Amino acid sequence: MEPAKRKNVYTITVSADGKSKFWNLIGHAFVNKDGSINVRLNALPLNGTLHIRDPQDKDTYKDEETPF
Repeated sequence: MEPAKRKNVYTITVSADGKSKFWNLIGHAFVNKDGSINVRLNALPLNGTLHIRDPQDKDTYKDEETPF
């Protein structure tokens, strides 16, 4: 049996001046065999929006770059 594929769950907030975006990891999602998704959150997004994506190797990005 293949393990469930894990994804990261973020909420994205924008700074007051609109110049910066902050990606806050708030949980994980797991893709089931039938394509459905289970989401486990450690926090709730104030803006009501979740962004779910595959985990990425942070070492592939320079410190000053936004990985997304």
